Amino acid sequence: MSQRRWYQGGYRAQVVAHTIAKLAWNLQKRNDSVNFANVWLAQALTPGLREAIEIGADAVVEVVTRPVLTGQNITEWAKQQACWNRVQSLVVDWPPRLSRDLQSMAEAKE
Repeated sequence: MSQRRWYQGGYRAQVVAHTIAKLAWNLQKRNDSVNFANVWLAQALTPGLREAIEIGADAVVEVVTRPVLTGQNITEWAKQQACWNRVQSLVVDWPPRLSRDLQSMAEAKE
């Protein structure tokens, strides 16, 4: 992930936070959840989850680093509901292999 063009920038924390939130939000809408037991067992991101985060971040960085108002502080923009609304409206084509790392919400509650 550190090879991605956005990773070395000054807004990595904002991009990562919004990417994880976007992934979780999309999964919740599908009644799915990340199977964190798999991540725990591997002690690393699974290939599908890593790819999903990379794809999501490539989309999210465009929203986070381009505030609505020209000259607006990006760090402040990233905290606003308007930024999150734009991230929510993004259409992200999550990778098919991500499905191997998911479980239903009911399974997650168990």
